[in-house]
Amino acid sequence: MQTINSKANALATEVNGNADAGKIKAMRMLGVPYPAGYEKEAGKDMLAQAAGISKNLKEAGIDCRPEAEIVALIAYLQRLGTDIKQLPKDPDPDAAMLH
Repeated sequence: MQTINSKANALATEVNGNADAGKIKAMRMLGVPYPAGYEKEAGKDMLAQAAGISKNLKEAGIDCRPEAEIVALIAYLQRLGTDIKQLPKDPDPDAAMLH
């Protein structure tokens, strides 16, 4: 059961806003399709997305800063939804099989 304190913590707890270039390079090596040089732009993209989410929350009557943990969670969930919508039209049936 969620308590009022845990909800308040998600609004008050801040996340580290620094995009780590090393993490982006490592994820690219693992197959994440980041374009070359994206590690230099990721921080700017992250801040812009956080500002938009924070603005939308404020318009809905929820006051929180762009650095709030809840903003990071919302950004993550939005990305999951975007990725799911972009599944390949003709997936490789062999790729889906577990060996």
